[in-house]
Amino acid sequence: MKLTQSASAVWMIRPLVFYGNPETPATNTFQQSVSIASMSVVLQEFDTNVVMNVGDAFAVICSEAISDPEGRRMVFTSLEASGRELIHVDQQQMHSFAGNMPQLCNAAQQKNLVMSSTAHSSFNEVQIAALEKYARILVVDIPTIEQQGGGSIRCMLSEIFLPKK
Repeated sequence: MKLTQSASAVWMIRPLVFYGNPETPATNTFQQSVSIASMSVVLQEFDTNVVMNVGDAFAVICSEAISDPEGRRMVFTSLEASGRELIHVDQQQMHSFAGNMPQLCNAAQQKNLVMSSTAHSSFNEVQIAALEKYARILVVDIPTIEQQGGGSIRCMLSEIFLPKK
């Protein structure tokens, strides 16, 4: 069985109460007030899910955030060899969680791309049209998670890539 980037199952955990951890911004540079110019330094300690999203036939990527030229070359060589359409985003879009959106399949095997309203509003019409070729876009408004928790949609889901038994 071929495993794809689309999870076969998803668990969504809805917390009873959600609040930000006041220690997180003090210890995580990404959540401190930073300029776009310093984002490449910030991302050295942060998460690939912010820089890129790899779907089964597309990849959303912020190449500006990969500061190492050899690393950037390796990433693009791999993505281009995969045959995926590359959808480029800038650092402002990346900061709006444009890379933090999983592609999921429902029980009918229909492909969905789940993103926050923040991410959705950061994309231009051409980028949205490119994404819609591959999946139905589902937009979720989660400002508290993004503003206080420092994460977005992917941080709220647990993807399972194992085959069903």
